[in-house]
Amino acid sequence: MNMDDFLELMQHQIRANTSDRNADSLPAATVAFFADAFRLFDKDQDGYLNMDELKNALSLVGQDDSAENLMAASDANKDSKLDFDEFVEMMKDIDV
Repeated sequence: MNMDDFLELMQHQIRANTSDRNADSLPAATVAFFADAFRLFDKDQDGYLNMDELKNALSLVGQDDSAENLMAASDANKDSKLDFDEFVEMMKDIDV
């Protein structure tokens, strides 16, 4: 699977499975998909997405100008990086 195929699958998966905004209701397959995406975007493999990693991830799905706003809205503990739980919450709200 190439990057274009992955991104198309990601967009489809997000649209199909996040219409219900309750985190507990996300299907296990969606959570697993988000985990794969998180690992792909976490370039330094430290378990967090920093601003550069978030910008890179968002540019891949055509949202490159919204990184600062999404970080501010999604970074629940205000440590200037997203852990996996914060990433999942962000992905539920993003419109790709």
